[in-house]
Amino acid sequence: MTDSVKKLCYTRTESFKDVTITYNTKYNYAMYLFLIMMAIGSISKIIALSYIGFGLLILQWVYSLIVWAPVGKKIKKAIKSGNAAVSGNKYSLNNPLVYVIKK
Repeated sequence: MTDSVKKLCYTRTESFKDVTITYNTKYNYAMYLFLIMMAIGSISKIIALSYIGFGLLILQWVYSLIVWAPVGKKIKKAIKSGNAAVSGNKYSLNNPLVYVIKK
């Protein structure tokens, strides 16, 4: 039996022997999009675009603090105890960052 939890920034799948957390790479690219929106708005003097990009970036940051911070603490604890395996790349769409934590 496996349980699965999907959030914007990660997907967590739990089985009897381990927990797999897969980082959503598209979440990183959304941050870059918001930064580009801010830059384009500043360069082209469309201040509303900059404000929208900044607002979305702040929303993403707050969401990350609320959702990812507790998961990150569990991952760090598992890595320090040697019960975690890390594979993939945070910036790759084909090979996303995956944490496997043994129970």
